[in-house]
Amino acid sequence: MGVARLFWIVAGGYIVVALVLIAKIASGPTSRYDALIEILIAMFIVLAGAIMAVVGLIRRPAAYWIGLVLAAAPPLSYAGRI
Repeated sequence: MGVARLFWIVAGGYIVVALVLIAKIASGPTSRYDALIEILIAMFIVLAGAIMAVVGLIRRPAAYWIGLVLAAAPPLSYAGRI
């Protein structure tokens, strides 16, 4: 599997997971921190979209590696805290 394909799978999966989390928060019982959590997840979606756009414009192997690291860092750092 090439690094380009791996990057697009990780970045797309990250977007899908973030959208599922927003849908779960929006459909559940409300708490006072829901808006803050939704804004934070939306910022992560915008960040992932910007990374995907830059890597898609450059299309070099080094850009795919850097984009892969940037796309995988937030979920892995969150998983490391659990």
